[in-house]
Amino acid sequence: MRHEELGQLSWALGRLQRRPQPQWLQALLDATLPQLDSMPLLSTASLLCALRRLEYVPPAAWMVAAVRAAQRGVMEAQAVSWVVVVRVLWACRDGMQVQLAACVAWT
Repeated sequence: MRHEELGQLSWALGRLQRRPQPQWLQALLDATLPQLDSMPLLSTASLLCALRRLEYVPPAAWMVAAVRAAQRGVMEAQAVSWVVVVRVLWACRDGMQVQLAACVAWT
């Protein structure tokens, strides 16, 4: 699946509060990790929000890659929607920020 489809499917599951099996979540992370560098900011934000709604905290390495992709998306965008930026920040608060605190420095 492409990242758009994976992000939308994950977002829908989160919105419906339908938590998939851990194996499915791991497969999602495995499928999206190599795509993170090419994902547009909206896709990255949707995926992060979906994981947050599912109350799933990905491993630190995946989170670092996702946040770096989001950071790149913000820096490269001609016009950034603040709604998207807020989604990224919301998704990374609380449990996810613990994973990020030791790994990512926003520069």
